[in-house]
Amino acid sequence: MALLVCLISKLSPIKMAPVKILLVCLLLVSGVQHAVSADVVSAIETRMAAAGVPGLALVVIDKNDVVMSEAWGVRSLDTNEPLKPEDVFEAASNGKMLAAMAVLMLAEQGKLSLEDVVASDRLSSGCPPVTVKDLLSHTAGLGNDIGASQFTVDCNQRGHFAYAGEGYALLDEVIREASGQSSEAFIEQNILLPL
Repeated sequence: MALLVCLISKLSPIKMAPVKILLVCLLLVSGVQHAVSADVVSAIETRMAAAGVPGLALVVIDKNDVVMSEAWGVRSLDTNEPLKPEDVFEAASNGKMLAAMAVLMLAEQGKLSLEDVVASDRLSSGCPPVTVKDLLSHTAGLGNDIGASQFTVDCNQRGHFAYAGEGYALLDEVIREASGQSSEAFIEQNILLPL
């Protein structure tokens, strides 16, 4: 089995500034080759052009060894500087899938319930209690200011989907409390390393 990681550099239409997005693709690959064939390069370049993707980095890891590392396009539309395989990408919200998986694993182990009420000194609410399920489903009535020291629940938004990074910041605390370790350590040991 090999881990294929695709890193895509994209221009944000809102801020009109380069934003890097991390896309993790898990593929079962047999007989991983150390070089990308001309057909694969052509397909990548064609799809990048069709989707308006200015840059893409691809890394294939097999048995903990990097067997391929390639980059296409540019890292910034402003400078047209070529993208390199070693360029660092932001994870953006892709960590949410790992946090959700960690929470579901802990629920399966009986260390928490999706119906557990979230108790955090960062959460202020005059609304009904917020549950782990509310945080996972973006229905807690929270906002997206993950850097705030205090999160306020909007009672009018409770039960309605509203993208909320704050909920996942609170799930970090839930994972830590249920697992007895940091969310980073739990995710690394229980999700990433077993890959």
